[in-house]
Amino acid sequence: MELLIFVGALVVVCAVAFYLWPKISNKIDEFQEDMDEARAEVEEKFEEIADDIEEAVEKALDKIPSDDELKKLTKAKLDELAKNLGIKLDRRKSKDNMIVELKNKAGK
Repeated sequence: MELLIFVGALVVVCAVAFYLWPKISNKIDEFQEDMDEARAEVEEKFEEIADDIEEAVEKALDKIPSDDELKKLTKAKLDELAKNLGIKLDRRKSKDNMIVELKNKAGK
């Protein structure tokens, strides 16, 4: 008798699972599609931001004056220029070394 109840319960569980599986599977597929769309949007935005950053860096590097123009600046002006480019210089160094440091950190 107990075995019959167990088998009956097992049959009911299997029938319910068989009935619900397509619905659950569809929900999983929909969720996966939504995640794929979201991932594609994020990747697209990331690429746009990366392009904007690259363009901003190139513009910033173009703002670095020539060696002759840099040598005409005071140490304070060199430091100010570097700060505008997001670079921190050591003002304890000589002006020539600050120029070298600026160019190295700017990748120029």
